[in-house]
Amino acid sequence: RPPAPRRQRATARPVFDFFQKAGDDFSKFVEERARQDALKLAKFTEGLEKSRAAFLSDLGGIFDGGAAKSLDETLDALEDALLAADIGAATTDAVLGDVRAAAEASGECGEADVTAALRGRMAAALEKGGNAALAKAETGPTVILVLGANGMGKTTTIGKLARRLKEEAGQRVLVAACDTFRAAAVDQLAEWAKRAAVDVVVPDEGVASPSAAAYKAADVAMGRKAVEEPYAFGGGGLEPYDVLVVDTSGRLVNDAKLTAELARGPGRNQKAGSVP
Repeated sequence: RPPAPRRQRATARPVFDFFQKAGDDFSKFVEERARQDALKLAKFTEGLEKSRAAFLSDLGGIFDGGAAKSLDETLDALEDALLAADIGAATTDAVLGDVRAAAEASGECGEADVTAALRGRMAAALEKGGNAALAKAETGPTVILVLGANGMGKTTTIGKLARRLKEEAGQRVLVAACDTFRAAAVDQLAEWAKRAAVDVVVPDEGVASPSAAAYKAADVAMGRKAVEEPYAFGGGGLEPYDVLVVDTSGRLVNDAKLTAELARGPGRNQKAGSVP
């Protein structure tokens, strides 16, 4: 027989091996992706479990033992527990209203009333849904002000958000270190910005005013000045940014004095012309 058929058989095997290897590589990719997703879900669930346990502990402390409390005292303690659990101001007000109504109707306020009201309001909030997309400014950079209590993960969230905005949305991102209260806050945010490969603005030496730091960040975001070295992890330059993410010092949302300080930052940025 002529050698041609043998050459065809000889080339058939490498082609088969190529597709088999491609299939094996894809299977390994799917398995690894599933493993990573499972680890992320387990970590997320663990985090929720810690938050749940902390909230239930606070809730139990309101009703377990001790002298009887008035309805107003109970609602005040409940408000602190809900806000500390990051339930949100609007949902907290709604839950407190439901609990007060139930207490006035039945003449008592128990833990069961609180959990029933909370479950109902949380279910309604989840069913309501809405537009999950980030709102964007019509002109100029979009400014995202991040606030919350200490230890809630603001700085970590900023780093992850900045990376996703850059890599997945193709945005030019700038982060601003406006937490001038905590000693390590600036260095921590700079490290996250470095990991995300985005630029970061830090307060000038000796500056303790968060609003002054925000004003400086607004100038950089608008392209009026460049990021200082060594903080140009995203390349720096005078080109305007698409998104400015502002870190703030930790505070509870029910602390009126500390929360009022946040109004100065957007006010400064409006003067700088960066916030519509």
